[in-house]
Amino acid sequence: MPEQGRNYLRYRDEISGLDLSMSPHAVGLLSQVMGFDVSGPASDEQIYRSQRWIHGSSKRIFEKSLCQLFGYLGGRAMTKLAEKGIQRHDGLEGLVAIDVGFLGSDGPIMRPEIKIRTMVHKAAGLRESPFQHTSFLAGKGSDDPRVLSSRLAKILRRTALDELPQPTYQVPAGELAVVGARGYTEPELTGTAILIESAQNSRVELSDRARDLLDTYRAKVDRYSPTPSMMGLLQATTSKETPHLMRMYGDVVYWERATPLVDFRIVLYTVKQRALGVGAW
Repeated sequence: MPEQGRNYLRYRDEISGLDLSMSPHAVGLLSQVMGFDVSGPASDEQIYRSQRWIHGSSKRIFEKSLCQLFGYLGGRAMTKLAEKGIQRHDGLEGLVAIDVGFLGSDGPIMRPEIKIRTMVHKAAGLRESPFQHTSFLAGKGSDDPRVLSSRLAKILRRTALDELPQPTYQVPAGELAVVGARGYTEPELTGTAILIESAQNSRVELSDRARDLLDTYRAKVDRYSPTPSMMGLLQATTSKETPHLMRMYGDVVYWERATPLVDFRIVLYTVKQRALGVGAW
């Protein structure tokens, strides 16, 4: 039996319990953030304009300059304080590098993402199934025992200040973007690959929209060559409660329809959602 078939059988019960929906309400949330209807296919003009913005120098220079200013105005000091605080309260290295990326036709394309540590050492390895990881939980992982016990770690995680090293160091270095699509961890990409193969073999019930997404997603990653980002439609809508397929759909919506105004709206909605505590574990 092919390896992917064995994977499906191993995770069959978990896959059957996943939220694989792509509801009109969820698509409506994406449209609300973007400022226009995203339920239909993007036009060639939208895709061309989006790629000029995403891969052009204007977006890159603006984001780098903004984050360099943030670092000078206190970002570096806050990052150092948070790092030292974790070392003092939890007895662990304050920074952790996590590989994130996207699933292309030739496999995962990964880049390191640096965070202030808020989880125990080697936290990802404590969950064997890829479907136990954040992108597949859709709001069911708020009591994660892997989160460090100190109050500082919980505050950093809830406020997203655990991501301070990213605007301080990584965006100015060109390693991450501020706005775009959030990268997936290796377990999440493993789960995505299993879903794609299962869908191709008709082993899961999916809507036509969902099946088309799984059929074309890797080709779109190849075509658009995305850079992992700090903010995206995931953070601007319902964050960790967003079903996995809607997160993937949001990636494509952004790659094909991004504009400077869309980036501005994503930042505003993300700040609003964080202020309301949406998706903050």
